[in-house]
Amino acid sequence: MWIPLFVTFFGFSHAELRQLRDYSLTDPVRIAYVEDGSNLYLCSSDDPATLNAITISSNGLTVSLDQLLTNFDANGFLLGFPVNSDLIISTQNSADVTNSLNGVLFISSRDMARDPNFLVYSVIDKTLIVNRPTNSNTTLVLLNPLVSRLPSDPEYKALYNTRIENIVQPKTTKLWFYKDIPENGYDDPDYQVTADKSIFTNPVNYWPAETPSTYFFDNIEPLQYSLRAWHIRAIGGIQLTISQQWKDPSESITTSPTTTGFVMSQFHTVDTVVNYVFHEYHVCVFGLLVSTQLFADVNATMCSNIECETLRMHQTPPMISKIFEWNLNTTSLYIKPSRLDSGVFYMQYFRLDINDDTNRTPGSTSTTSRSISTRTTEGRSSIETTTKFTSPISLIITSLITVLLTY
Repeated sequence: MWIPLFVTFFGFSHAELRQLRDYSLTDPVRIAYVEDGSNLYLCSSDDPATLNAITISSNGLTVSLDQLLTNFDANGFLLGFPVNSDLIISTQNSADVTNSLNGVLFISSRDMARDPNFLVYSVIDKTLIVNRPTNSNTTLVLLNPLVSRLPSDPEYKALYNTRIENIVQPKTTKLWFYKDIPENGYDDPDYQVTADKSIFTNPVNYWPAETPSTYFFDNIEPLQYSLRAWHIRAIGGIQLTISQQWKDPSESITTSPTTTGFVMSQFHTVDTVVNYVFHEYHVCVFGLLVSTQLFADVNATMCSNIECETLRMHQTPPMISKIFEWNLNTTSLYIKPSRLDSGVFYMQYFRLDINDDTNRTPGSTSTTSRSISTRTTEGRSSIETTTKFTSPISLIITSLITVLLTY
């Protein structure tokens, strides 16, 4: 007999991420909250023989999980297994074996399953080139399996990782990276639930002379995402390279004076330094798009050759897609957690060399006074200005400008 673990509510509809280790009962178990017409995907680095002992059944069809490991199309994307609300999972593994599993099941909504531009990829130890230059839009869910660790790896190496590089984005394309799996409204960047998941965007909204403007970055630095799941949205054509490769993010250097990139917390987060290519005496705008879920404070310090600015990120309240901006010819960004397990932060940085600027929206202007902008008014942002070789002057700046991101 199958055992219903939860009551299925009429009208329930959204995607789910389920841990395989949660299904250790010897009797078949019904997976609740599954919408008719959904798709199921597997992401796992577990032993195929162990996965072979686990089956899922729905709509009269049964498949073992090891079969889903190779269930992908010619482009490398996973082919979803069609499921309905009668979805059952069964295992012949012992409870100890089940508790050691690291794999996850991603169950889409019906709308996602019907969307021909909704793609899912389990990031394996091979390089995938995503090339969709003529597609009007793309939603790509990236699922990270547990990665292997070598004795020579640093202690803070991520347990999960995706590396994105070689991004080719036409100026007519809008690009977003979002944390976690998509939810209802995933195709609407202005929908609040979707907007709150945003961790990277191009073009970027910024505020020269306190006037909203849009800047498109031709240069995007390689970036890494180090949690289980995230997703990409593109309106317009896009090309990029995906791999499981992990490069130590504790110190890096950018490739252009005008550029954007991304850094985030690791399994254990150590001090991180980003060094920027820069031109002396140029006028620059530097900004951060920040989201946090912290257990302890983390500081981000931006320095020019003259002064430094420090953004203090506190445990509460959490930051949700907040933008901060400075007029600073930034040469380096230092991120310092107060302890190794400080929690999770996501940080997009963008640096505009105004003297070399060719992409700024016509009519927008630069400003010589510092401006700091945020998306929400909750809490305060602690900004500390330090002139090099002098004592720091602490400034507590309440949100000066409150704006909702518009895409």
